Amino acid sequence: MKQCNRLVAAYVAFLAAVVSQAAHSATAVCTARVVQIGISDNGTVVPTLEGIGWPYLCNLNVNQATSRGPIPPEQCKALLSNLMTAKATGKTVNLYLDYGAAAAPACNAIPNFSWQTPAVYPYFITFD
Repeated sequence: MKQCNRLVAAYVAFLAAVVSQAAHSATAVCTARVVQIGISDNGTVVPTLEGIGWPYLCNLNVNQATSRGPIPPEQCKALLSNLMTAKATGKTVNLYLDYGAAAAPACNAIPNFSWQTPAVYPYFITFD
């Protein structure tokens, strides 16, 4: 009986941790075709994403602070490479965007030509 109580207590603690994490983390998964890719004079990567707009994603020259920590230039270059591959092959991309504690907006409501507040973290990208 004591072992059963310990298992139930551990399971309840696990569920509480999962629910707590879910309550403090919002993710938007946005699927789009890459129409074009812009790079500003300061190194900010600004893709045109069909149905989403023109979000600032990262910077090629400096660490970009986000809700999950900084995006270093090396990671931004990898993201840019993925976007360029999607554009060249005509594939759609699925961007997984971490909004931290903030509520994630609908993909078509992501602000254009600005850093989101809090800065969003594009932590995963896949192709369809």
